[in-house]
Amino acid sequence: MFSSRKNINVESKPKNKWVLIVSLITLVSTVFGAFFDPVVETWSGKWEDKISLVIGDQELLKNKPNYIFFAMPRDIKKGMMFVIPMRYTLLNNSKINDKNVLLSVKYDNENLRKIIPNDAMVNNSARMSSDFEYEVVDLKNYDYSKNRLRVLGAGERFSFTEAAFSKKIANDPQTPFLTGVSIDVVATTDSDLSPLREWDVRYRGISVSNEHEMILWVKKIYSVRMATEIRKEQDFFSYLFNLLFASEIKVFAFYPQFEKISGKNIYSPSKDPEKYTAFIFAPYSWDLLFFTG
Repeated sequence: MFSSRKNINVESKPKNKWVLIVSLITLVSTVFGAFFDPVVETWSGKWEDKISLVIGDQELLKNKPNYIFFAMPRDIKKGMMFVIPMRYTLLNNSKINDKNVLLSVKYDNENLRKIIPNDAMVNNSARMSSDFEYEVVDLKNYDYSKNRLRVLGAGERFSFTEAAFSKKIANDPQTPFLTGVSIDVVATTDSDLSPLREWDVRYRGISVSNEHEMILWVKKIYSVRMATEIRKEQDFFSYLFNLLFASEIKVFAFYPQFEKISGKNIYSPSKDPEKYTAFIFAPYSWDLLFFTG
């Protein structure tokens, strides 16, 4: 649930006038032990008449990558392995119950999803275990975690918590504090009443200690970098069109506290992440219209 909402002016060189909206979402997310954790609420706003993948009241984008940043220790060393918790909430936007609602999450084999034991996934919801089907499929190049809910009521939301090991990708030298620790997944939903839909979800580790530092990183570094890169990629008239009509950019963040598993070089969250932060900002600015880089 959104606990607060405020506007923050974003600074850049040259000076920009777009607005960054920071919304705090109080959510409980558990790596092991709250695999089934339903949240049934009525949210304000107009929704599509389909199954949606959401964080709080913000729907993930279906036609663009969705970036979810997570806080990481500052002293990452070679060989460290991190277990990353991932929360997926399905929302039934329709006015009738939907059945056989499937959430399938596709991982690269490098993320070692298959070694997370099935008995670690505990049904802590008010529903009977017979209401669910769950399996992990290990293929040559990918692992699939498949979760099926027999019924999702009209206007109801239901959350699944996943976990997998991160992998290391190349650092971007132009984006300070980006660690290269990552997980990329494809989340797929399907049901009796809704068509098959896919979401590209990309988790990225950021070397910050807390929520305040993450907000500053998005405000001072990420949003500014996005704005200047987008301007460099577009000619004058394309940029002008997007300045007038383009939608905002939406990213998310959460803040796991990692601790080392005894005798191993593996780090797992010591407690449940309790907040996600939604950042919504417009990367187009009149001040950048004549910017040549």
